[in-house]
Amino acid sequence: MHQRKHIKYFHYGWDINDYSEILNFASKQRKQVKMVSYGCNLDYELIHNLIKKYLVPKVERENGAFIEISFDFYDANLDNQALSDYFFKVFNVGENRFLEFEKDLHQLAGKHIRCHYNIRGHFEVQLNGKQYSTLVYKALDCSAIYREAIDGRYIFFIDTESEDNEEIRSKMHLLPPNLQSLHLPVNFSEIQKEVYVKDWIRSIMAYHI
Repeated sequence: MHQRKHIKYFHYGWDINDYSEILNFASKQRKQVKMVSYGCNLDYELIHNLIKKYLVPKVERENGAFIEISFDFYDANLDNQALSDYFFKVFNVGENRFLEFEKDLHQLAGKHIRCHYNIRGHFEVQLNGKQYSTLVYKALDCSAIYREAIDGRYIFFIDTESEDNEEIRSKMHLLPPNLQSLHLPVNFSEIQKEVYVKDWIRSIMAYHI
């Protein structure tokens, strides 16, 4: 990081002489967000309408202050997966317009959360001689894009990466919402994640439909 006269970092934290400088610094770190919508039988038409209403392709910038937004969607009902075209699209929009979009988005069915833009991966576990794969996002629990973010949790979903996932993935929409995803603290170790993911998968397999 380049030296700035108003922002100095010491072992025990920031020495802030000018709060406008620290807000300016923080805003530069908050320019990318991945919106993840998840649930069962999401209404993709309504989501699409909101995207068309509030967001624009990578063209407009409001006074140079914009947020780069991408989308991911997870539907517990595998037959209802849609909006795949948005996976590779990026939108630029001003903060206020994004907050308006987000407010309306939260009125729709499902959960709609902010996640780290570049953190999306897979977490695999071995259980009863089979290999199960999960899709993982790192959620951002914060009140506004240009404020200091709080890293809240990892969110796990059963994906289609492993052939051993087929049986449980195909019945996710028949499970109660609390079993359709798994939320873990970001400070969990890899061993702790493995233990909890295995317990979650056992609960899915044990659930009688």
